[in-house]
Amino acid sequence: MKHKILKLISRKKTSSFRVVLLGSPGVGKTALIVRCLSNQFFNNYVRGKQEAYRYKVTVGTKKIQLEIMDSNGKNDALISYADSVILVYSVTNKDSFENVKNLIQKVRALNLNDIPIAVVANKIDQCKQREVSAKDRLSLSAEYGVEVFERSAAIPTEDLKSILVEMCKQSQFEKRKISRSFMAADTKSNGYQKYLNSRSKSYSALDSIKILSDY
Repeated sequence: MKHKILKLISRKKTSSFRVVLLGSPGVGKTALIVRCLSNQFFNNYVRGKQEAYRYKVTVGTKKIQLEIMDSNGKNDALISYADSVILVYSVTNKDSFENVKNLIQKVRALNLNDIPIAVVANKIDQCKQREVSAKDRLSLSAEYGVEVFERSAAIPTEDLKSILVEMCKQSQFEKRKISRSFMAADTKSNGYQKYLNSRSKSYSALDSIKILSDY
């Protein structure tokens, strides 16, 4: 039985990894994703539209298929079942920075799995229009316990790839800690099976795209 459980966990780690991007309209979420997936930059998108993307990355020796949801924040189910969340603000918009604080609290309230949360400060190329300082960024990181990365979709070398890989690593590390904790406990109890069942209540890639198409 223990061997079967470990095999199930192994398959989970090498399957899809759900990442949800959230942020105020106009902060550049879609531009960041498109830059990462295609190495192209466009600055004209329909605001408020939700899209789903697939992208493969290599973490260690494993290939992981990312399911990236570009969300408008209206679908709480996406947050509840996410494996990680990236929150985006624009350094040229102080209101979008303040909104990230609300989004951090929202994610932690809806998703109880202690998933990795990263914050991306986008549009760092627009120095003259900057409203959010480096001091603001460091203060946010310290207050909420999140990493804040400065990026620009307009700069080819400043995309999401390294952040996505790091979040996969963090998520796998946390899952290993949880699995070891349960395996060390009384194996006759059903605690580990309850945990396994709770993790299996996620929807498939097709389900996630269907949900996105409803908005």
